[in-house]
Amino acid sequence: MNVQGILYGKVLQFGPGITKDSPNQMTLDMSLVDPATGVVLWAGNVSVYGGLTVGKVFGVTDGRTPEEVARDGVGKLVGSMADEIEDARNREKKGLVAELKREQDVEAAKLQQLKGETGKLQSEIDKSKAEAKGITDSAAREAEKVKADLELQKATLEAEKSKTQAASRRSTRRSSRSRWREEGRRGPQRMEDEKKALEDARRKAEEAQQKGAEPAPVPAPAPAPAPAPAPAPAPAPVLAPTPPSEVAPPAPAGAPGQ
Repeated sequence: MNVQGILYGKVLQFGPGITKDSPNQMTLDMSLVDPATGVVLWAGNVSVYGGLTVGKVFGVTDGRTPEEVARDGVGKLVGSMADEIEDARNREKKGLVAELKREQDVEAAKLQQLKGETGKLQSEIDKSKAEAKGITDSAAREAEKVKADLELQKATLEAEKSKTQAASRRSTRRSSRSRWREEGRRGPQRMEDEKKALEDARRKAEEAQQKGAEPAPVPAPAPAPAPAPAPAPAPAPVLAPTPPSEVAPPAPAGAPGQ
């Protein structure tokens, strides 16, 4: 059923009372039920009496009619139900507000807990960042130190290389000087040896001439550069034959000039 509530009840008494002079009266019980759950949301009871009226006192009328009494009773019952429903709604609102406040407090506590966890995580993140920065700075310092060591080693190697090259040059100069000195010492000796060899050769040649033997060969001096080729000689002039009468007679033997 598409209804919010069901109102049901029973009429306990309606009409005149038990005695003859009793006024009209009504007694009614009512209940409001939730159709979805069957829970009784409200229960009410009302009893209304007609009472005495001026017409009843003077015998003009019988007093208030049963319908009027019933109308008054229903009005009171509806008013009571409205008040109780409003009170229930207020209580429900208060309960809802309290529930909302309780839920708000729970959410606030959760939010505070999350903030605490977030702050803890943030502190851990900051700590990790600081550690990472420290590692990076340490690595940079190590790199700078290694670079400085490499530069120092390079400079040391360059200095050692320069020293080695200088020592090599000095050694080369010493070797050249020693060789020059040795050549200078050997030059006069070699010239003296050659001079002695020439003198020995001349002496041997002179001894050989004195003894009538073949002279010993004299060491030839160093060959001179080849002379430039001489120009070809001009052809000799052809002489004409002389006549036989003009031929001179042979000179006699023992003539001067032989």
